[in-house]
Parts: sequence; structure tokens; C-alpha cells
Amino acid sequence: MISAKAQHLLREPHMACIAVDPRSHDLSEEQIVALEPFVRWLDTEGPEEVDMGHCIGFARLHGYTSGKLALVAEALELFNPSASLSRMARAAAEAVAHAENFRGITKGPNRDYKRAVSLPVAELPAAWRDALEEMRMGMERHIPAPAPSIYTRLENRLCMFAFSARNAGAEIDLNDLAARQAFYADLVARSAAKNDGTPRYAYIRSAFEELHRFARYCGMPKELIKTLHVTMSELARKEAPQRPKKWVALDQAPSRNDIRDAALEELRRADGIAAPHHRHAARNRALAMALSCYDPARPLDFSLHTFGETVFWEEDAGEYRLHYFTQKSASSPAPVEIDAMLPAWLNPFFDAVILQDAPADMLVALRAKALRDRKPLITQYDGTRAVYQWYSRAMKPQIGTGAHGMRAIVATAATELMPGGEVAARELIGHRQTQHLMRYVAARRTRTAVVTAHALLDQTQ
Repeated sequence: MISAKAQHLLREPHMACIAVDPRSHDLSEEQIVALEPFVRWLDTEGPEEVDMGHCIGFARLHGYTSGKLALVAEALELFNPSASLSRMARAAAEAVAHAENFRGITKGPNRDYKRAVSLPVAELPAAWRDALEEMRMGMERHIPAPAPSIYTRLENRLCMFAFSARNAGAEIDLNDLAARQAFYADLVARSAAKNDGTPRYAYIRSAFEELHRFARYCGMPKELIKTLHVTMSELARKEAPQRPKKWVALDQAPSRNDIRDAALEELRRADGIAAPHHRHAARNRALAMALSCYDPARPLDFSLHTFGETVFWEEDAGEYRLHYFTQKSASSPAPVEIDAMLPAWLNPFFDAVILQDAPADMLVALRAKALRDRKPLITQYDGTRAVYQWYSRAMKPQIGTGAHGMRAIVATAATELMPGGEVAARELIGHRQTQHLMRYVAARRTRTAVVTAHALLDQTQ
């Protein structure tokens, strides 16, 4: 007995070919409910030849789970199990199920985290916890609250300071000289152990920089703030002769244009990869590399990119546009704004992550849905948003460095390409100041000049 709801659906004009067939009486209500939108789609928008990709695209457009798509396949099989459409729907249902049940993506922590060099925030002094909470909320005290990324580092360093102080039997107090000395000794030992016996003073200086920032934020005694500033200056003096490890990695990294070419090649080969989850990952990597050549975002900014929020489609121009405010400057009265029309050569990369395995003739509909539904720019194979760390992890095997290194690669290319390139570099990476980058560029130019001089001298002999 067909229910009233099923009868109503079967009376729809596009369902006439189903309703007149006696076998329709063998369909369950849930099969008819699943089948009706599919038949409507075929009647109004569907292509003449439907393949598995079209069925996957339909499922995404209409929010069909693998189970609901399987009901469509069951209904079609009832009429003609050997027909191409039945087989495509069944294959699509299995493909969607594979993505839904994929176990290659960790949903939670993939290891037990045990504190070895820091205390939990809960064990910090109450006054510090109150200050940190206000800082996390962006509230201003004696100085403005730092950006979220800096806040995280500051909190970590305070927890490390507290650990060192407690282990040394000192007070968890920045005013306590014994506590500061214990913290310094632990930082030196830890850094030396990781760097062939020679501590990296950039790491130690940055740790004391966060103590100094916290002292200023809390309005601690001026004498303490001055002492911490003197410590930072002395550490900066020791840091100066040491070539930053980041620079060594950048020297070995490919050029901006080499990375662009690698992205194009990654996108080209993606369609030929057998495993669907590997195809998905390759398209994501290709977009990350390509987009970073034009907008080398910080990892947090990249992880938040979303269609309809930071990524837009400009129909008249036929190009995508990025528009967002950098998270690092979010607490500033004048946050850094990135507003850029992206060149047409990037279109295929965005199109690929929208389509994934759906065919190109569904791009317009799927792009509109991505914008309407606020789809994350980068999703894992199971549809969840890629985590913060994904960007740098995806980039490093491809280019030898992570997201921050990519920012330096692009900015260096701009600086060396044109007069006044420093201004262009600053705009490209959304940085108000580029002194550190200019130090690297200057050192790079010096090394290049020395190599050139030796080559010329060799020619004169």
C-alpha cells in the first residue's frame, strides 16, 4: 500500500514515467522520497549522459548521505538493474560512503600529551590567570592585548617560566631573580640539546620577550620591566651573529615561480591518481601552493578561508577574490586588510577543490552552493574543515619549508624584482614592518655579490 505522501510525489509531472510502471508499487516510501528529487534533477538540470561524478555532485548539491543515495540506487535497480544509471547511482553511493567512513583523518589528539617543561595554566598564580583571561578576550590593560597567535605563545612561555621556578624552589614571580635565572638556564640547556650543543639565542630572546610583554600588560614595577628589557637586549646581541635557521631553509627552498609550476603539475596529475582520498588531497595541496604564490597567508588566516566569507566569485570579471582582515592584526584599531582580485590562472585550482570528483558541467551549481553554505576552502576527504596545522604540513614536503617560509619566499621575490620592492613585499604579506625580512634580503644580496665577484675573478686569471 503506497502512502499518501508517496502518492503525492508520484503525481509530480517528472515522476510520470515512474508512476505508470506497475513496479512502482514495490517501492517503499523512503525510496520514493529519495528518488523524487533525483528524477526532478535529471528532468531539469541533469546531463544527457549521467556518470558517477554527476551522481556524487547531485548528492552534494542536495545534501544526500550515502544511505539516501543508496535508496535512489535501490529504486532504479528495481526498474532496470543493469542500466547505466542504476550502476552509476550505486557506485556513487559507495564512493560517498567511503568518504563518510574514512578513517585516515584523526578526529582528536593522536598522542597523549604530557607536560615535560611547563605547568598547566590552572597552576599559575591567580592574578596571572585573571590577566591572561582578559588578554585572551582582547581587553586592554596597561597596553593593548596581543593578537591571538602571540597570546598563545605568551601563555606557553609563562607556563614554562612557572615550571622552571617551581623546580628551582623559587617563587612563581617575574620579580624573583632566582626564578628568572632558572628559566634562562632551562632555555639554554633545552636549546643547546637540540642544536649540537650551541643554544639558539633567538629562541631564548623570544621567550623573555613574552615575559616582558606580560609585565607591561599587567603594569608590573618599572624596574622589573627595565630589567627584562635589558635582558632582551643582551640576548639580541648574542643572537645577532647566529644565522637564523629559517634563513638556511629559505636558501634551499625553490623560487616562487618554481612553486607555481609545481602547483600546476600537482593539479594536472591529480585526476590520474587512483585512490579518491589521494585525489582529494592532491587538489588541496595544489591550491595551497598556487594561492600562496599570490597571497602567502599566515597559517591561521589560511585555515579560516571560507567561500562566501573570505573567498568570493566575481561573475563579471570571471575571477575569484580574496577579502579578509589578518587575524594577527585583529585586535588592532586598524587591522591589516587583504582585498585582492586573483588572476585567472588560479581559477582551475579553486574550481578543482569545489568539484573534487564531480564533472565540470556542475561547477556553476556547486560553486553557488559552496558560497551559499559557507564551505571551508580546504576540507578533508570526509568533508570536515582542515585543521590549523594542515597548511604548513601540506607545504613543507613540497617546498621544504612551511607557510611562514613561503611568506618570505614571495616577499623576497618581490623585493628583488623591482625598485621599491620592499613596499610591495609589505603589502603582499600583510606586514606593517619588514625589518627582519630586509635583513635576510640584504644578507642574500651580499652572498650573491660575493659569488659573482669570485666568478669574475676566476675569469680574469
